[in-house]
Amino acid sequence: MKFSVSPVVRVAVEAKNPSDLPKLVEGLKRLAKSDPMVQCMIEESGEHIIAGAGELHLEICLKDLEEDHACIPLKKSDPVVSYRETVSAESSIMCLSKSPNKHNRLFMKCCPFPDGLAEDIDKGDVNNKQDPKARARYLCEKYEWDATESRKVWCFGPETTGPNMLIDVTKGVQYLNEIKDSVVAGFQWATKEGVLCEENMRGVRFNIHDVTLHTDAIHRGGGQIIPTARRVLYACVLTAEPRLLEPVYLVEIQCPEVAVGGIYGFTADLRSNTGGQAFPQCVFDHWQILPGDPHDPTTKPGIVVTETRKRKALSEGIPGLDKYFDKL
Repeated sequence: MKFSVSPVVRVAVEAKNPSDLPKLVEGLKRLAKSDPMVQCMIEESGEHIIAGAGELHLEICLKDLEEDHACIPLKKSDPVVSYRETVSAESSIMCLSKSPNKHNRLFMKCCPFPDGLAEDIDKGDVNNKQDPKARARYLCEKYEWDATESRKVWCFGPETTGPNMLIDVTKGVQYLNEIKDSVVAGFQWATKEGVLCEENMRGVRFNIHDVTLHTDAIHRGGGQIIPTARRVLYACVLTAEPRLLEPVYLVEIQCPEVAVGGIYGFTADLRSNTGGQAFPQCVFDHWQILPGDPHDPTTKPGIVVTETRKRKALSEGIPGLDKYFDKL
């Protein structure tokens, strides 16, 4: 059983007594050092988040934090599962965004990865440190990508290593390399905080089709290009049937042979039915699409998006396409 860990269950913690905040911060630092599986971070709302591999793992971490590392009483939120955002089709239209000064235009589309590519990136078979030619050969042979396009991978994201790609499919655009860093920065920002509910994106390929730039360098700086790149990436996702991905556990049940006949339930039922002799072990296995349209608030993904946006104090409802998509 391979043991791959992805911190998918998160809990927000705060000190019961606000004056103990410095102790909590110090305790979180110690916890992160003592357990390499844990992720401790601070949300934009100021909440301290602990992410772990599962419910039991988190329970142990919180106990350690309270009793050993911070030594203060804590208030804990209910565990929350992390989701990922993806797309299920190619963008239905060519997306365009103009820069704030209206002198620069970015034209892009996005499409989902072929099956297995996101997992290859997670494993490190495809990464940003590879020789571009070797990577292009791998993508052409295994996923039948176009040879010239697979050589023009600008970057991976989020965090420059994540399972999303930005690819340059333009033909003969002037000044394109001068805005590369700004577009990459916008791409990192957009893939880290997706358009549905600011969760990471996964398995999305963004193609830059055309760029119109001002001839004067001062009018195409980072301040003009970064927000424009982010807006056009969001527009691409909204036109490509966005979906949510949920984490799925692989469960392995170990029990002596004599007890095999008596397993009818799960975890708690399972233990009682087998007299405590069967122990399930849960390991994060893969991400799968949550069926339903996130734009419809009555579906499961719609409810998840609404709750997540509420928790993160974002505006109600997924932003409309007109917020990101500009007309010529």
